[in-house]
Amino acid sequence: MDRIASISHNDGLYVANDRKVTVGGKQEQKATGDYISLAEGNHSLEVKGDLARKVTGALGIKVQGDIVLESSSKISLKVGGSFVVIHAGGVDIVGPKINLNGGGSPGAPVGDSATWRAESTGG
Repeated sequence: MDRIASISHNDGLYVANDRKVTVGGKQEQKATGDYISLAEGNHSLEVKGDLARKVTGALGIKVQGDIVLESSSKISLKVGGSFVVIHAGGVDIVGPKINLNGGGSPGAPVGDSATWRAESTGG
């Protein structure tokens, strides 16, 4: 039996303890405005297939601790025709011009993030 709910204004849900949702098939979510999520504890994600993300704007990641990327085959960074590939056999760097200790400057994470604002204000 299907359940369909139409809410003409706001909707809120408060659960005093734990909440678990199990979906036997596919689950989809869509927000036509901002989508903000805040975990005040650890956030874990396990994907038993591929994980794909498509961002039409900029992608910013801000971390206070270490970042560790580990792969059983290779890690690639690509921009245009330039790329860096780290694999078991070594590191490949390809580009029309390669600067070591000179040229370029680091970028910054995307600023004024709604998620970072939610984090700093506690919700």
